Amino acid sequence: MRLLAAFFAAVFAYLAVGYLIGYSPTNLSFRGAPRSAVPSGSRSSSPGSCSRRDRTSYPSSRTTGCEGAELMTTEKTPAWNVKGRIVIACSCEVGCPCNVNGRPTLGHCEGGWTWWIEAGKYGELDVSGLHLGLYADWPAAIHEGNGVATALVDERASDAQRGALGAMVVGDAGGPWAIFRKTFTALHGPAYVRYESDFADVPRVRAGDKVEVTTEYIKNPVTGATIHPRLVLPEGLLVKDAALVRSIKFSVKDKIAYEHSGRYAAFGFYEYYGP
Repeated sequence: MRLLAAFFAAVFAYLAVGYLIGYSPTNLSFRGAPRSAVPSGSRSSSPGSCSRRDRTSYPSSRTTGCEGAELMTTEKTPAWNVKGRIVIACSCEVGCPCNVNGRPTLGHCEGGWTWWIEAGKYGELDVSGLHLGLYADWPAAIHEGNGVATALVDERASDAQRGALGAMVVGDAGGPWAIFRKTFTALHGPAYVRYESDFADVPRVRAGDKVEVTTEYIKNPVTGATIHPRLVLPEGLLVKDAALVRSIKFSVKDKIAYEHSGRYAAFGFYEYYGP
């Protein structure tokens, strides 16, 4: 009986620890999410686990292991801060119910974000004037995971800037990207692309031949008058105050591909600190 009781106690402890690792309000992680990093020089304990993060190489503090997969080193991430403009577009109807914890309009989510860094530092490295992009395909709501994503970095970045921006956009340096990475089963890139953007009025973004987002103001369906709705999100992860618009053109053509023109788009100012 003692052995049986000890066995069940061990099983209960194992499951409890697994639950805490899978989801915790303090670390904002998600149950069933891929591990954010494997210590340098270690091997995966489960076959095929390396395929959960499929990405190309980029200059950063990494080593190679587990049949060619890139693994994190233990080098400490420096303090960083970035601020600028964000452009959002997805497959939802205008307004996007996901903003207020609703379900995606189509039952799944295809969309993402482009960040223009007006001013930013990664340690002592200046990353101002550059762009980042993250676009994904989730089979249901974002927080339910199992997404496939592609990461993009401005090709004008130097090798050092590519390493810094790459670490940020794939989630290795913290910030909102680290939270989104927990919802992916595969993350491709980062790929380096030429960015063109215009924030003079409603935003327009082109990332090489991979992403195009052009937007327009929403019009009243009865009068045809332009309207200017806004969304205030005091607890918002990406933006606290967003202007709601409609996409004229929204397409992604990379490791994932879709087009959702005429749907939800938004833009606003952001400011993030890390790690």
